[in-house]
Order: sequence, then structure tokens, then C-alpha cells
Amino acid sequence: MSRGYTTGVRGGFQARSEAPRLKGIDFMASGRITKMKGNFPLERDARPSKVLVEAKDKDLVGTEKVFGNQDIEHAAVFVKGKQVFLRTDESSNSVTFTLKELKAMKDAVFTHNHPVVEGVSFPFSRADILMMRDVRAQGFRAVAGGTTFVMEPPKDSKFWKTNFSKLEGMMQQVLEVQLKSRGVPGNSVDEMFARAKPKDAAFALDAMLTLMDKQLNIGYKKLKS
Repeated sequence: MSRGYTTGVRGGFQARSEAPRLKGIDFMASGRITKMKGNFPLERDARPSKVLVEAKDKDLVGTEKVFGNQDIEHAAVFVKGKQVFLRTDESSNSVTFTLKELKAMKDAVFTHNHPVVEGVSFPFSRADILMMRDVRAQGFRAVAGGTTFVMEPPKDSKFWKTNFSKLEGMMQQVLEVQLKSRGVPGNSVDEMFARAKPKDAAFALDAMLTLMDKQLNIGYKKLKS
């Protein structure tokens, strides 16, 4: 799920991709699990879509092969190599999680797909990064066509020690510079993303992740299948 995430959607967090919307709700915010208040559902059945049925109980590689070329986002979480849950909201660029699911991601491997837009594979969004920092997952993966994007910050990485406001500020600054360098107009990063061509948006995200890897050691890699 690539994006800023927030409370208030079906009682959980929604991750949203930076890719142009094909359908679904577009919203951008950030939050922390520790600041969540209210009642949140602890159980929510995965939709019985054909993709989820096909991916159920597969290993990481098998699950990613099922997800890889889908035009709707799906997500899976693995603990010690075992698939613990699958999710989709049947939205092109978002998946929602309950508080219980988010807590289950600690020290787990989270994988999902990013729908390819106009032939462009999108890396992690701002929401993916903030979500990983919050749940303290062992690894984050995003499959987009023939590319698998990976974040695996080591336990001593500065990433885990950097607070949210600094992470958000770093991301906003880099994205603004990169999008402007590609000639994308707008008065804010969100506005520029809304106007950017897919290749320019993906370029800016990759530049942001590359810089964060150099400065914070987020273990950013791009693997070709």
C-alpha cells in the first residue's frame, strides 16, 4: 500500500498508493498506532476474491507471483515464513487494516502489489514508509509488474530512531524538489502528485527512497524477476 495512512476508514488504517487513482478513495494523512483512540474491529474477513483464494497459504514468493500483475492492490503478512493473513479492499490503490492486524505486523514481513500504471512500476509511497516505521515490521515488499521493491532496515538503522515529523519533512522536501525538477506544477506535494505523469511520480519516489537509504539505512532494494 503505498501512501500516507490514517485512522477513520472502516475503523482501521488505510494505506494509499501515490499512483494516479484508477478508482477508490484518495486521501492523504499520517498517524500513529499509539495515538489511536476509539473502538476498532479486531476481526474482518478477507474478501473471497479469486486472487485471494489463489494466494491463500502460499509462501512469500508464490503469493507475490499471484499478486504481481493485478490491477487491484492486495496485501499479505508473513511471520517466520508462514502466511498469517491476506487483504484487499477491491480498490486500485488502497488496503485497510484493523488495529489487531497492524500489531501483528511487528517483526513480520509485509508484502503487497502496486498496480502498474501506463507501464510504470511504482516503488514505496510515503504511507508505506510511515506504516513500516510505526508497526516496526521486519521487512516491507511491493511487487509491481516485473519489479519487487524491498525495504529491510537493520535493527540499528537510524530509520527506527527518526521521529515521524522528521521523516515526513524529509520526504516532502525531496519529493517537492524532484517533482519540480521534472516540470510538475503545483503548490504542494499532494497537488503535484495529482498532476504528475506516472513516470515522473515514480521517479520522485525512487529518488526519495534512495536518499533515505543513504541517510537512514532503510535497506532499499529493487529486485527484477
